[in-house]
Amino acid sequence: MKKILLTLLVIACTTLSAQVTITMEQEAGVYKVPCVVNGAKMKFIFDTGAATVCLSESMAEYLLDNDYISKDDFIGTGSSTVADGRTVSHLKIILRDIEIAGLHLKDVEASVVEGQRAPLLLGQTAIQKLGKVSIDGNKLIIENGGETCYINNLHIRNITFSDLKGFAEGMPQYQDGWYPYVLAEVYRMGDCVSIDFKSAVYWYRIASENGNLDATCSLGDCYYWGYGVEQNYTTAMYWYEQAAIKNHASALYSMGWCYGHGQGVSENIDKGFDYTVKATKSNVGTYSKNANRNANEELKNYYNRYYNIATNNGNGVACFHLALCYDLGYGTSIDKLEALKWYKKGAEQGNYASMNNIAVLYERGEGGIKKDIITAMYWYKQAAKEDVMAQRNLGKRYFYATSEVKQDLVESLYWFKHAADNGDFVSQKWVADFYHYGWGIEKNSSYALEKYTNLYQSLSKILNLPSEQKDERLLTYNQVCCTLGHMYGLGDGCEKSNETAIQWYLACLDYGEAYYFLYLYYETGTGVTKDTYKALQQLLNNRTAQWKDAKGLNALAYKYAEGTLGLSKSLSMAHEVIDEAMELEPNNPDYYDSKGEFYSMQGKYKEAKEMWLKVKALDATYYTKNNTGLNKYIQKHIK
Repeated sequence: MKKILLTLLVIACTTLSAQVTITMEQEAGVYKVPCVVNGAKMKFIFDTGAATVCLSESMAEYLLDNDYISKDDFIGTGSSTVADGRTVSHLKIILRDIEIAGLHLKDVEASVVEGQRAPLLLGQTAIQKLGKVSIDGNKLIIENGGETCYINNLHIRNITFSDLKGFAEGMPQYQDGWYPYVLAEVYRMGDCVSIDFKSAVYWYRIASENGNLDATCSLGDCYYWGYGVEQNYTTAMYWYEQAAIKNHASALYSMGWCYGHGQGVSENIDKGFDYTVKATKSNVGTYSKNANRNANEELKNYYNRYYNIATNNGNGVACFHLALCYDLGYGTSIDKLEALKWYKKGAEQGNYASMNNIAVLYERGEGGIKKDIITAMYWYKQAAKEDVMAQRNLGKRYFYATSEVKQDLVESLYWFKHAADNGDFVSQKWVADFYHYGWGIEKNSSYALEKYTNLYQSLSKILNLPSEQKDERLLTYNQVCCTLGHMYGLGDGCEKSNETAIQWYLACLDYGEAYYFLYLYYETGTGVTKDTYKALQQLLNNRTAQWKDAKGLNALAYKYAEGTLGLSKSLSMAHEVIDEAMELEPNNPDYYDSKGEFYSMQGKYKEAKEMWLKVKALDATYYTKNNTGLNKYIQKHIK
């Protein structure tokens, strides 16, 4: 079984009289109850013969290593009597919070017992602090009591329960269903009111309908555990998937768990692994860090599962995933040599993805693997019989000339077409580029325009996804839109239209090159009303864009140096911005030339000379190819 819930609310209050019934899991003659200890999900064994809380040494080490507890939580040593009557010595530790079905035990003293096999034992004396405890078969019943309170949760401060409910009813759409979500959490945990799982489910639905992904994931949790609804793993998976497609970390983790353990779907550890990996990388969701941590811990289990399968029967897919664990550090330490070993075992079983990754390892030459382009090409060709990434990689290898592999544009286009026909959008753009620029074939801009437009229509569907899930598709989308802007601006393959070009640039998302060309249009008033404010805004947008453009940074640096476009003159800002351009393109002489000019404006001719000598070192013919406007003093010092 997995976590109860990752979402823990910090609510300063006690509860009204309520009864909580928990279905315990019977395993090997003992009862286990899911709980969350300081944010870490686990199960405790309910031991009626034990008086206190006991941790195994391995569990204590896990909590300490993963920052669920700190050294400050260790408070000394003591001795205790365990269930079999033995007296054992132990370390004493404070567990700040133990959550059981929404109920919380605060600042619980626990014993770390040497040799204890069970990760966590919770005695009846400890759990009775939550209220009156009784057992009916496999049902653990807790009756607790308290009084009303004020809520202090995240962005909500000092709001009474009645006010919170009023906000949830009156403003359900506020901040994507934030108030209904918090109200649902209050009902679920029994804080300020009696625990009411049915009301929790109701308000989770309201919050989810208003766009709250935490609530959508929590609906999945309710169906998973049977809180307020009939337990149904299939329905739980439905709700998890609704949040997971928008990259919600906890939902991705839960999808991974369900696939990995065959709950609500047929067991598929490969899908489970993929979802769990995605969960480690997502920052979507109020408690995404908890999900990241739990997913990373779960990857250790996947590593062990793949290791057992791969070593027992040599399954090619298992070998590939085990190699991937070593290659990228999923559930184990990065070990490129071990990764290569298992990729090769996967390749022996006909796994084409393994073959592609063998080629990548040889091409990069990392982690003790000698770089070997010829061997990499061999494996790319083996993989390319079926693997689309290998087909794309071969296209790139033949396009970019190296000492080992000469440029072959015909062969490059051949492999890009193969990958494009197999649905690879990056390769589809490459094919359009070949026709647009006439690389090794007759230039056909109108055909390229058609290819770019079709690709735009396919890629535009990603705009409804959160940025974390768009990955390289968004970059390709931006490149396509920007290229279409260039083509309409030049009349290349179409009728020239500055207005249409501007619309294509505006279609880009956080893309620096588009901002740079919009700056040019607004500054010159070409195809649009001249607007220096909007021109400046494009340059400033480029500076903070996800994909910055060095030309735009260079232009902004000059505006600071000259004090134009409404900026105050500042050579220090000019240097700061041009440094960013140089970082993006460290071998572009334009930006060293610019920095030299800024030093010259400051009268720092020694520093200016160093920059221009760098320009000459990068491109000895630079000054004959470019009208730089350098003064005679500068020319003299670069001879």
